[in-house]
Amino acid sequence: MHRPDAPSAAPSPTLLAELQALAPLVEALEAGAVGAADPGAEALARLERVYRQAVLPEIDRRARLAARAGDRAHPLTTEQLFLANEVTELLGALARLGGEPAGDGAYEPPGATSRALAREAARRHHRIVAVLELAALREESLAAPPDAARSAEPAPPPEAPAASEIRPLGVGESRRLLERIGWGILATESAGQPYAVPVAYGFDGERIFVGIGPGKKARQLEANPRVCLTVAEVPSFAAWRSVVVTGVAQPVKGLADRLAAIDALRRQRRPAGAPRISDASRLLGARFIRIEIAELTGRARGHPPDA
Repeated sequence: MHRPDAPSAAPSPTLLAELQALAPLVEALEAGAVGAADPGAEALARLERVYRQAVLPEIDRRARLAARAGDRAHPLTTEQLFLANEVTELLGALARLGGEPAGDGAYEPPGATSRALAREAARRHHRIVAVLELAALREESLAAPPDAARSAEPAPPPEAPAASEIRPLGVGESRRLLERIGWGILATESAGQPYAVPVAYGFDGERIFVGIGPGKKARQLEANPRVCLTVAEVPSFAAWRSVVVTGVAQPVKGLADRLAAIDALRRQRRPAGAPRISDASRLLGARFIRIEIAELTGRARGHPPDA
């Protein structure tokens, strides 16, 4: 939270104005019209002077603020590192552009790569100004009175839950979610080893049917029939519903139960319209388990309760 008496993290208006006043010089750099020869040398010296005498102290000030607030709490640590790198590279480009030794001792005569160096210096200048301007805007928004930011927005009804509030789903709402979705994650456990796989299911209002085939899922269920099925509806991270079902899985045997499983899976996949031959032929050759629900719980965020 911003404290009015805390040292400001925003760059000073004077510094921003001084950097923005360099726009004609930077445009000349981008056009390749400034070099080591006079009057270009004077312009380059002015740009370097601003960065050494104004920008570098500003970066040091922001680094001290970041250290004082702590790396986790202060948003400027990464920003300060970015600025320091950009200024270092800009000053290096200016040194080479002026035909002076750079920080690594290398020397490049004027004109060798002057156009590329000039454009690099201009590009880094634009980045630095953009970051400092954003910091100034951020500080202004933090310093605004709390009521000013909300004055144009109507207050929510007192009974409306916060957007981040997670609420429990009722039994009816949980069952309707099971009816609507049709797929979930089935978790099993055997000999201390959990195993979870996505499955399609059918829900007839009381029981959940799942088709199974040979493999690890079937072996896990034979060793331990206790299961957990998680079903979720997640249109976004801020708005979702989920249901968790725990129970015991039993193999479906007998003609009546097999027909009930086939009908539940078919309806879940195609809730409207007549059954298709392809669905029936595929399901008739399958094996099924029936999950008798022992516990049904649900949670939701960002959704009002169903009417």
